[in-house]
Amino acid sequence: MIFVGEDLDVLVELCDRIMVICGGKVTGIVDGRTTTKEEIGILMTKSDAALQAEEGSDRA
Repeated sequence: MIFVGEDLDVLVELCDRIMVICGGKVTGIVDGRTTTKEEIGILMTKSDAALQAEEGSDRA
């Protein structure tokens, strides 16, 4: 089942895996059973510059 939502309490309670999309790009996939709302919040607010820097470091 796929659930789309913005209420982090509900997402963490219902989901085994949570995929976060910010600016049209996937910023992370986390385990819904072990993640924190703070971790999801960080993924929700990643800037394009931060994403590009991470992509560049992954290629090295």
